Amino acid sequence: MKNVFGMKVTKGEQSSSFDGAIFITKRLDEEKQETMDQVSEETENQLAKLGLSFPAKLTKYICFGIGMIILAALLRADVSFAEAFRNVPWLFYLGGIAFVIAGFLQIMEWKIRKKHMNSEEFSEHLEKAEQTVGEAKRVLGIPENAFDVDILSFLYKEKKNGKIVSALPSNYVALDMYVYADEESLYIADCSAVFSFPRKALGEFELRKKRISINEWNKEDGYNSKQYREYKLTEDNMGNIWMKKCYALTVSAEEEAYELLIPPYDVQTVADLIEKSLPEEE
Repeated sequence: MKNVFGMKVTKGEQSSSFDGAIFITKRLDEEKQETMDQVSEETENQLAKLGLSFPAKLTKYICFGIGMIILAALLRADVSFAEAFRNVPWLFYLGGIAFVIAGFLQIMEWKIRKKHMNSEEFSEHLEKAEQTVGEAKRVLGIPENAFDVDILSFLYKEKKNGKIVSALPSNYVALDMYVYADEESLYIADCSAVFSFPRKALGEFELRKKRISINEWNKEDGYNSKQYREYKLTEDNMGNIWMKKCYALTVSAEEEAYELLIPPYDVQTVADLIEKSLPEEE
């Protein structure tokens, strides 16, 4: 079964369209799409200025990891901290230095982010981006009351033996999409296109109880905030967010089966829109 938002990667290059492009019913024209692409590129550049350089960020993660490994080893040891310090004092010094470096780099990252977010350059970009997005939504007919929902996109590559595997360190990419519905269809859109799924083509929700990861967190509130605590989400050292399950909604088109994958924290919103129940966990 194909993921509607699946996309094949060949020799480092992504396909130009999703596997479920058949469901697209509206697109931006070429001129407006070019403007949107420029704003998206500018946004990536602005986001890059909000944090540390890649080498500094990598150093922070490595130092924090070293510090945690040393701390865990000391906590598991059968001797007291005092005795451990007498036996291997260098281990304490190494762990302390590692934590100090990681802490210093984290503070620097916070300062860099705060400084750039308060800059005139960042404010001007935000204003331009909001205007561009607003115009795109108007042209595509995306209503103001559309919900922000994460949809799981699968970027994949095919090995020589025909096996399909993720092209990224994470299992999926979390696409921040606008979702809304009317009497005829469910709609999922971004600022470039609208995907329409007739209600009569929608199947039932299926629970996928398998641990999966997404590449980043899109919500304003943190993954570990009270709002999302029930889903027991975790983050690894690479910034990937892990969850214990997701839901699949089947969609049929031209005698072929597709699926929409939705994380547990957003699936109820979609279920309510299309008036379908979620399967109970055993």
